[in-house]
Amino acid sequence: MKTRTIALFAASAIALAACSGAKDSEQTTADTNIVDITEPEAVANVTTEAPPATRIDNTATTEVAPPATLTADEQTQDDADATGMTAKVNRDEAGNDSGQPAQ
Repeated sequence: MKTRTIALFAASAIALAACSGAKDSEQTTADTNIVDITEPEAVANVTTEAPPATRIDNTATTEVAPPATLTADEQTQDDADATGMTAKVNRDEAGNDSGQPAQ
């Protein structure tokens, strides 16, 4: 069993060494991409400024409603009425299980 394990380690070490590739010192300069970049000969003069856009005035003159002069309790009651939180319940009938919604 030990010889199999040693052979397996040796084979994996050889495979790893084969896949590692060449060292940096072995690379030739022909492998690198060297490109000589030169200045272009003639460039056309192009304007990049656009003409000024026309001003669009979308604002509408609306009259602002005057601020409400409600007290804190009146404002709370008004908000509760607007959201439906002031439904009236008939408390005269005790144990009303008829399934009727609040009035």
